[in-house]
Amino acid sequence: MSQQEISLIEPTVKLEAAFLAMADEFLAVGDERYESARGDFPAYLERLL
Repeated sequence: MSQQEISLIEPTVKLEAAFLAMADEFLAVGDERYESARGDFPAYLERLL
């Protein structure tokens, strides 16, 4: 098994489109965990940070 290097990045509003695309994928299978990010993404980030 090969090892893959990953790194975490700071959440930012610049990533809103990518994050919401991921949220859409979750919603498509009935998972609503990111639903609150859809209405006001900057406020969602503030709650996380």
